[in-house]
Amino acid sequence: MVNGKLFSCVVAIVIGIAFGASTATAQMTEVSKAFSSSYEAEAAGKYAEAYKIIDKVVGMSEDSYPLVMRLGYLKGLMQKYDDAARMYEIAVRIKPSAIEPLQYLQYQHLMKGDWTRLAETARVGLRRDPFNYTCRTRLAYALYNLQRYSEAADEYGKVLEMYPLDIDVAVMNGWSQAFSAKRNEALKMYRWVIQVSPDN
Repeated sequence: MVNGKLFSCVVAIVIGIAFGASTATAQMTEVSKAFSSSYEAEAAGKYAEAYKIIDKVVGMSEDSYPLVMRLGYLKGLMQKYDDAARMYEIAVRIKPSAIEPLQYLQYQHLMKGDWTRLAETARVGLRRDPFNYTCRTRLAYALYNLQRYSEAADEYGKVLEMYPLDIDVAVMNGWSQAFSAKRNEALKMYRWVIQVSPDN
């Protein structure tokens, strides 16, 4: 009798696992189909439709990060930068150690011209990865647009330490130096740019 009960329990567990696996597989298939359909709609320029397709399956996946990132990306394509930013903020909370969602979030602030928020999110990224090129250049650009030229020059200088031949950064460093009344430093930077990139 004991063995019979034990056998029944094992059978029930196996059936439960099989049912759960089958359900999970079905959900994965739905999510995969949604991504495929969403990409097709995006390619046709139907961004709102592409968004709705993904939005319907967000709760079906244990890993919601790719879905939330996709929603943010599509909102960005629709130029709904505030909505996109909210999606990326959710993605940041899902992956708190990741740089990727922060960079996408920064891009929304960049497109809106929200230099204060861009600087804030760039600093968050740099706390996670102090040598991140994108975060550092975006911080410098935000500071430049906030007319904090001396700070911008410092940040552009840090980028040049890592990428000495980055001409675009060198030019922005020169402008930052010029606007912060560091004329000699600006002239030195411009002369160097003209020397190594005479057609710039």
